[in-house]
Amino acid sequence: MILKRHNRLGYDLMFVDEAIFTTQNRYLGVRGNFEEQSKQTHNTIRGTYINGLYDTHEIIYGEEAFGFPKKAQTIVNVPDAQTILIKVQGETLTLDSCKVLDLKRYYHIKEGLTVREITYQTIHPYTFTLTFKRLAHLIYKELFVIDVSIESHDYEGIITIESTINGDVKNYENKKDPRAASSHAKKIQTTKVQTTNQYALLSSKTIHTGFDIHVLMWHSELFEYKKTTNEAIGKYKTKIKPNHPLNIKKYVLYGNSLDHNNPEDFLKKTKLKIEKIDIYQKQKDALTPFFNQATIEIDTDDRNELEDIIMYNLYQLFTAGGSTPRTNIPAKGLTGEGYEGHTFWDTEIYMLPFFMQIDPSIAKNLLLNRYEQLSFAKEEAKKLAVQEGVKFAWRTINGEETSAYYPAGTAQYHINSDIAYAFIKNYQLHNEFDFFLHQGLKVLIETARFFKHVVTEHNGKYHLHSVTGPDEYTAIVDDNYYTNALLKYQLRFMLDFIKTNSKACELILHELNVNEQELNQFEAIEKNIVLPFEPNLKIDLQDTSFITKKTWDFEHTPVDHYPLLLHYHPLTIYRHKVLKQADTVLAHFLLNNRPIEVMTNSYAYYEPLTTHDSSLSSCIYASQAARLGLLDEAYKHFKETLALDLDNTHKNTQIGLHIANLGGMYLAIIYGFIGLSIQEVVSINPRLPKEWTRLKLKMRLKEDIIVTLELTQSHLTLSASESIELNVYGNKIQVKDTATISTTNNSN
Repeated sequence: MILKRHNRLGYDLMFVDEAIFTTQNRYLGVRGNFEEQSKQTHNTIRGTYINGLYDTHEIIYGEEAFGFPKKAQTIVNVPDAQTILIKVQGETLTLDSCKVLDLKRYYHIKEGLTVREITYQTIHPYTFTLTFKRLAHLIYKELFVIDVSIESHDYEGIITIESTINGDVKNYENKKDPRAASSHAKKIQTTKVQTTNQYALLSSKTIHTGFDIHVLMWHSELFEYKKTTNEAIGKYKTKIKPNHPLNIKKYVLYGNSLDHNNPEDFLKKTKLKIEKIDIYQKQKDALTPFFNQATIEIDTDDRNELEDIIMYNLYQLFTAGGSTPRTNIPAKGLTGEGYEGHTFWDTEIYMLPFFMQIDPSIAKNLLLNRYEQLSFAKEEAKKLAVQEGVKFAWRTINGEETSAYYPAGTAQYHINSDIAYAFIKNYQLHNEFDFFLHQGLKVLIETARFFKHVVTEHNGKYHLHSVTGPDEYTAIVDDNYYTNALLKYQLRFMLDFIKTNSKACELILHELNVNEQELNQFEAIEKNIVLPFEPNLKIDLQDTSFITKKTWDFEHTPVDHYPLLLHYHPLTIYRHKVLKQADTVLAHFLLNNRPIEVMTNSYAYYEPLTTHDSSLSSCIYASQAARLGLLDEAYKHFKETLALDLDNTHKNTQIGLHIANLGGMYLAIIYGFIGLSIQEVVSINPRLPKEWTRLKLKMRLKEDIIVTLELTQSHLTLSASESIELNVYGNKIQVKDTATISTTNNSN
């Protein structure tokens, strides 16, 4: 399983490949920059990130209103330890001074590392091939390693290797793109540089939040270490002969005061442990459970390439975040500074289903992260004049709301129900009763209480006014279908759970002061909340005003004017019938509780109105189309999902991978083509697109039972680690040993 890129030179391609070849391990992420810096990459993002390590700055409004966030949060670009310079006769081997004869880049997915091979010709001329192997370690999460091989083809003599930690770093700035970080680039300042004959240590502190960062560097050979105000420099001179490669490992440890009580002492002790282990074998061992569960086999014309792309995407999702309950998954993972390192609803709706299948411990960490943000969510509710209940932040790092544009931020009340939905689905799949009772139920009750105060009752019906659903091209509307439908689902599940487990719930209800009157109010809202419907078209309406709007003039919109948000005023977009992403269609996909005719009609109505300007869109249309049996349509959107980052179709992969899209790719396979549905009895309704002749994967279902599924155009074969009841093509069957079912009459 190897992702390959050959001879991609030039600013734009290298900028994108920096994100694609990021090595991350949930705690630490290092972009795939060239170790040898050059002018050609001067304005790209030379980035290293620690998950959840952020600085703040004041948000400046032209016109401020009550309740607007006061401070923004930005993930910090921490000290740069990527640089390794090779010097020959006073000339540094870089893009600036040498001719590039060849460049190859590989992502060795099963080994959890990247390789870059570059062959330079100097002005003398001498030819050298440099091979850089690097990884962010999955067991020793503070560890980043660069393993460099220097091969001379025709030079014999002295070379000098210079290796550094640079503390004078800044965050990326792009004031023209709201999807990127855009201001206040200086986030850290160096507080100490220390060198010995064995290592160098550079210490920094975030400017406003005061978090400490420590970076420890050493090498497999005996370097001489020196220091300046903002830099630690290691130098090594040696003789090289043609065709006798020289190998040197650079070890870097990153610690910080949020995750370590004494970071400096921790790093020094960890250094001693690492020197005694085989880091590469440990990395492969750490990935064995992932590949045992996550590997997807597909027989098709381009099988190897397709499987490599799928597994690359899943690997980057697997390593993107969630190592502890303190941290979540930034929208770009740890691959760049897009969206400033913030977490959104992406985690619960697009990413969590993958972790529920592949590594339930990470799924639990992500849910605990939200649970531990309840105090911030209570304060956010109060800013919205709701004194009871919680409103989770739309975009955040630590739990506080930082969204400065409320129409497409704070107004997205659905994040409350998104988080509730995730707790419900995790419980239904893994049946961890105590976890759901003590954490999940509290979240469901507190989020429901917020809605109890913001709904309006009129003539026996309940409405939600002035909200924004998932589609950010339709803002501040009444009765968004998605928001109301997920709230209805949340309330129904919560009420049924309390009724069924009344004795177990007594202490929680008492702790939260939930009485019978409040439960009756929840019941009334659930039964009578408005779900807009258009009877003539037989579709669920995105909101009460959507049908009355003028359709966007797609025919005369220039191709280079997408995404619309970068070329048109929000009010221009808001008054038109145009979608950035799936909204009502997403509700249908998640809940799957509407008549097939209504869901099919709704899909046909909304898809032509959708620009897919959001990376969250194509994957959902692929998933729902597959569910509806529209396999050609599904596969079209699935290919768009696959290509989004690796082909840079949204033209912003350079600021970080779209991690939710990677999760959406998994949704399209297992919840779309396989048709997995998690209810009281797990259901599947597998269908293959005509381009595939076989699909094989594993599913982790109730009680941690592993079901292996192999699907061809004619047969479905199932086997399970323990006996389990499944609903397959609408029929309940007991699966233990191998069971084979004909798909000929079941896949329509």
